[in-house]
Amino acid sequence: MASLLTQTRKSRGLSLKQVAAVVGTDPTNLLRVEKGDQVPKRVLARKLFEFYGGAVELGAIYDPEF
Repeated sequence: MASLLTQTRKSRGLSLKQVAAVVGTDPTNLLRVEKGDQVPKRVLARKLFEFYGGAVELGAIYDPEF
């Protein structure tokens, strides 16, 4: 099952590359965060939270199974 980050990104018709460019990270890094393979640094987590307008809670950004 896709994480809330992935679902939200796809529901908005956005690619990994597009989101990564806005939040200042590499698409591969963003993919690892979305899959839960990597815990994002606080700055990246906050940027993702703000980018999605709070639609994805910080808990779900740090832990996809939240």
